[in-house]
Amino acid sequence: MTDNTQTSAIKRIFWIATFAYIGFGMLIFVTHSNMIYHPNLIASDFNNCPAFAESEKININGTRVYYKNNNAYNIIVVYNGNAGSACDRSYLRSVFERYNYSFLFVEYIGYGGDDRTPSRKGLFNDAENITELLKTKTYTNTFIFAESLGAGVASYHSTLMPIKAMIFMTPFDSLINVAKTKFPIYPMFLLEKFSGENYDNLELLQNYQGELKIIHGTNDRVISFKHGKALYDGINSPTKKLFPIEGAGHNNLYNFEEVWEVIAKFLSKNQHNT
Repeated sequence: MTDNTQTSAIKRIFWIATFAYIGFGMLIFVTHSNMIYHPNLIASDFNNCPAFAESEKININGTRVYYKNNNAYNIIVVYNGNAGSACDRSYLRSVFERYNYSFLFVEYIGYGGDDRTPSRKGLFNDAENITELLKTKTYTNTFIFAESLGAGVASYHSTLMPIKAMIFMTPFDSLINVAKTKFPIYPMFLLEKFSGENYDNLELLQNYQGELKIIHGTNDRVISFKHGKALYDGINSPTKKLFPIEGAGHNNLYNFEEVWEVIAKFLSKNQHNT
């Protein structure tokens, strides 16, 4: 191979790599919303969920919830992860009822048969509407149970009203930091600047002083354990506690008995039997 041929080959490789880099970067930017939000399009819609047949269905300013009043003291708000719907989390209902908690399972904008487009602005608006709904109730304590992306909504909710305690499953410090871990060769600050889709839990929780329990699998390949640990390390809650679940991933966390033990202790400690 002559010097000129070798130089031409290097140039071709350089330009191919450059175009591939730019092309994939543009793909990330254009499709980032689809990477964040995964509503189950074939699931039953909000109004057709047999598991919540006995719950009251409320629509407050476009935010839909399953609500049940079990006592006048404690209510727990559920913000699920980015996949599925509130109906899919019905297995948590019996746990909350066992410890005599009233509950609100929140259905996000764009989920559960809703034809709107989910976004951070929309989900934060859901949290604002839930806050307004809770103002019409007389519960002594409000708790939050949040999964993954739902921890971002919960963190924002905690800035709107007093929250007694929260339990986060597989949370993160910020969504941009998660993106940086997954795509380290791209300048993710541009995505943060232009997309408006960053959920910065560290910033939102800076003034939170309530109880916070974080449960995170050490083998999580969706949201690395290091992001849950970074959230734990960065917040100031005096009663925060991190529960690493050895060997657990992102989607099989509930298969580990110790997870249910942590949840049960969290609920039992604060329950009212009235």
